[in-house]
Amino acid sequence: MAGRGDEVSGFALAGVETARCDSPADADQLVGSLADESGGVGLLIVSPWVERHAARAIAAARRHKGPPVIVVVPDPLPTGD
Repeated sequence: MAGRGDEVSGFALAGVETARCDSPADADQLVGSLADESGGVGLLIVSPWVERHAARAIAAARRHKGPPVIVVVPDPLPTGD
């Protein structure tokens, strides 16, 4: 899971390997390096924030039509409370 600290903390508690990125440049670089074919990552889960700031890196990874599969976790829905 790649995202900002508050976005990855729950995944880390569940035992998922996480990568924190706090700036748009970090997000782009992180996705680019994790999506590298030699990286051995099969599934990359990203937050909507990472999707917005690393759109080029995600698009490039998806053009390769191989691993990793990139999935965007949706933002939580407002509860209305």
